[in-house]
Amino acid sequence: MIVTLLGDFKEDNRVSMNNYQDYLFKNFKTNKKFLLKKFVPVKSKIFKNIRCSRYVKYPNDIKNINSDLFHIIEDGYAHLIRSLDPAKTIISVHDLIPLVFWKKNFCLTKPPLLYMYSLSHLKLFKMIIAVSENTKNDLIKLCGIEKKKIKIIHNPIYNEYKIFSTKKKNFFKKKYKFDKNYFYILLVGKDFYKNHLRALKVLSGLKNDGFKIKIVKLGPKYDDWSKEVKKLRLESSIIYFCKHLSNHEICEIYNICDLLFFPSLYEGFGLPVVEAMACGLPVAASQEGSLKEILGNYRFSIDPYDIYGMKKNLIKLIKYKDLRDKLINSGLKNCKKFSRSSFLKKYENIYNLFKKI
Repeated sequence: MIVTLLGDFKEDNRVSMNNYQDYLFKNFKTNKKFLLKKFVPVKSKIFKNIRCSRYVKYPNDIKNINSDLFHIIEDGYAHLIRSLDPAKTIISVHDLIPLVFWKKNFCLTKPPLLYMYSLSHLKLFKMIIAVSENTKNDLIKLCGIEKKKIKIIHNPIYNEYKIFSTKKKNFFKKKYKFDKNYFYILLVGKDFYKNHLRALKVLSGLKNDGFKIKIVKLGPKYDDWSKEVKKLRLESSIIYFCKHLSNHEICEIYNICDLLFFPSLYEGFGLPVVEAMACGLPVAASQEGSLKEILGNYRFSIDPYDIYGMKKNLIKLIKYKDLRDKLINSGLKNCKKFSRSSFLKKYENIYNLFKKI
């Protein structure tokens, strides 16, 4: 059975979506029931605007591909179904963040029209894969999708994410020039819903109270971030990893930091939380969006709107190693739910359903 994975343009810089496509492709290589093929779209040489390629060229490029099943990797490309047979096409929906925030009148003042155009095609699908119960509920409430059409497959933790030995940790601390006298707090991502501006206020408060902390920023700088850093005089307290890192390199960062601070206002899944847990890194995360579901029995959460409350909770984690150790153990148990074998088995079962058509 041939399954064609329809991915994103490289110009989209959607690393997580590329990883998702690659993970399926690589892990099904040994499965003799299926032959997975990757289709990576190429931007038009005539039209400079990527939107022309996404909404005109891409649908045209896939019209004549011969495949038993098409798997569209993310929701922003749902419109591709117009060029395919709906009876043998599925899609993975990771989050509906632009639509969610526009509906809530939060940061987005104009409706995301092209994204909404893509989402309008979701009703044509016979089956939709949601990465969380929260995303499933959003699909039902915001897109009017029938509950019976949606299957949930949680994202897996990729193989690279694991705890290093003390010797290996020390090697990478030396490599990245981490000072043992500081407490290293990790912030991940660049999108506004990651709530980094409030996070910076919290971390500035810790520094002003005399705590020896360093902020590790995984992801690019952006204007609002840079302005806030300058305003709070945090320039000398931040270590940047702005360029694209491999999963191996990200795992190194998780292993040598002391805490992941994840005060997100919304997540469709929240993969950094479970990646950090798999690497033995304590997590201080909100329970917004899918995070309550993903955190499960992990007994430590923060209110992302309460700067004073977040600061108070972070002080506990900095001061008490026994609390951090409990959270490490709790995190390792929790992240077992997101296993590679469960993820692949569920997709195998879904692909098999279409094999019978």
